Amino acid sequence: MNHYPLQMDCFPLLSTLDAASLREWQAAAVLVEAAQGSRVVSEGEMNDALYLVARGSVVVQKHYQQRHIEVGRVNAGELFGEWSLLSGQPVGGDVDVLQDAVFYRIPNALVMKQYWRCPTFCHALDRVCERHLVVSGLALNPVFSLLPLGLRQTIFHIGDFVGFEPGAILIAEGDHDVRFMYLLLSGEVESWLHVPGHEDESLLVSCQGVGDMIGEIALISGYPRIVTVRAKSACRALRLSNKDIHSLRLSNLNFSLALYQNTQCNMQRNMEVLSPRLGVEAARGFTVDRVPNFSELQEPEKQIAPLFE
Repeated sequence: MNHYPLQMDCFPLLSTLDAASLREWQAAAVLVEAAQGSRVVSEGEMNDALYLVARGSVVVQKHYQQRHIEVGRVNAGELFGEWSLLSGQPVGGDVDVLQDAVFYRIPNALVMKQYWRCPTFCHALDRVCERHLVVSGLALNPVFSLLPLGLRQTIFHIGDFVGFEPGAILIAEGDHDVRFMYLLLSGEVESWLHVPGHEDESLLVSCQGVGDMIGEIALISGYPRIVTVRAKSACRALRLSNKDIHSLRLSNLNFSLALYQNTQCNMQRNMEVLSPRLGVEAARGFTVDRVPNFSELQEPEKQIAPLFE
């Protein structure tokens, strides 16, 4: 007897299936039992199924900057494996059983058949994928990861998902519109810094990937954008209002300190790139000297007007 039926009341995603599709899934699903500590899928391998967790839980960990970081947990009634199916890319992290688990494997072909023929299912699966990408990106980011887990989970609801094709400009140097910043969820971007006084010369200052912030310097400095950020590959990002980030900064000291330190480091990097062309003092004027004192940024009335008009 199957004590873990593949039914709508057990898995919210199944509520988007009609009766015929649900029967098709029930016939094709493979029930798998896995002991605590066992590996379900490994980072970098290709995935051919969607996993619905009927009992227990799994933990997702990603290799990042020579560390193994937990980026999320999936509990009974939830699912994993959707990102690699939808993107056609290798699995983005190791998935290990945290508590003895029972789950269903739904074949890729059946999932994608439903994805392309049913808009409601398509939307629901896209939202799950987006949420997982955000949870992972926030966990990898050294600033956002300092926020309490419950608070990080709310960020999924306040941001907007945006996509960029290769070569697209996310941020343009000199732009006075500094209402938003981005958290990169997939793909890679490059940041280019124009050399003042040399109209045709720009220098590559950084390459950024999953979990990196883009455009946060304007939140701290209050100046127009100082770099141009261009998509190196197809990218997806979470666009966040600087007003919301400002509120997080005022309510969480550790987050605020980390964001400030991150801005200082980025400005220092920019200064070091410019110094050989402009000299140290001139380079400082365009970079590190634009970072205000931390104490000024902790006053609620500071910075808000120029950023959010």
